[in-house]
Amino acid sequence: MKAFPKSKTARLIILALAVSFILMPMSGALAAGGVQPGSILYVNAPNGGNLNLRCAPNYEALIIASYSAGQPVKVLAVCGDWYKVSVNYCIGYMVAQYLSPTKPAPPQPSVPVFGSAKAVVSNPQSGSRLNLRATPSRASTILGQYKNGTPVTIYEEIGEWYRVKISGANGYVMAKYVKVVKGEPTDNYLQVFNPNGGSYVNLRKGPGYGYNVAQQVKTNVLAYVLDQGGAWTKVEINGNVGYINSAFLK
Repeated sequence: MKAFPKSKTARLIILALAVSFILMPMSGALAAGGVQPGSILYVNAPNGGNLNLRCAPNYEALIIASYSAGQPVKVLAVCGDWYKVSVNYCIGYMVAQYLSPTKPAPPQPSVPVFGSAKAVVSNPQSGSRLNLRATPSRASTILGQYKNGTPVTIYEEIGEWYRVKISGANGYVMAKYVKVVKGEPTDNYLQVFNPNGGSYVNLRKGPGYGYNVAQQVKTNVLAYVLDQGGAWTKVEINGNVGYINSAFLK
């Protein structure tokens, strides 16, 4: 066994190297994110999901609680890829990459674009169908029943109800059973677009440029197809029936 160096200089160099090795992970973590104990960070999990608070810094550890985006947490210590934190008087560990120094913006809720088919029937009860009623009341006459995924054109919001058109029938449905989507074309619908870069497309009263313009339709609106034939397509948009050049629909 080698004897410990007797030189004072050698002993100091070895001691300095040892201290540097011990502190390197902690210092690196702090330098990388600029996070110090006492810092306030905010939950910023992927896709606006919740972030788990665990009893130890690993994914197998018991989950103490789960917090939504924007929840402030206080950093107590840096533990490699994890932070020891305090949240609402609970102490545990969270994954460092999902904590942000700035509070994330709240997600923008999907809202209906009235007069465009940007919604579908979405009843959480398996096998159930959505009732289309004559008036905005559960006691009203049922005009039809529709399965999940059926496209819905929303015309108006009335309290907890929507005035809609489904498969050509007008009536009212409970808003909580209609899911607003991003407006991708669905069965029986085509999306209005302008290949020339304009923001409007003309809805005409007949199948040709010689017919008067019934309405100017904004691009990205979904048009309900009544008759798709050749150069012109007969559609319904916001209750108006007319023709759009097929080159302006996709």
